[in-house]
Amino acid sequence: GADYRGVQRRTISGRTCQAWDAETPWLPKYNSTTLPDHGLEGAFCRNPYKDGDTIKARTIWCYTTDANQRWEECQALGVILP
Repeated sequence: GADYRGVQRRTISGRTCQAWDAETPWLPKYNSTTLPDHGLEGAFCRNPYKDGDTIKARTIWCYTTDANQRWEECQALGVILP
């Protein structure tokens, strides 16, 4: 997931992803300034993390535009779920 650079923009439940550099509805910990080499452009699902992070997502994810759901995992486009 850390190297994913695809174009998925929706979470597994269909929520729309928030742009990484947007500040609403969520102020992101990860953005193109804090992690410039992680492909955090637009509102694409990614799996960014910083050295020393003790919690890492299992797969790609994004902050959502849903004010009731801060983030959610995504399913990469073209991947078939079991």
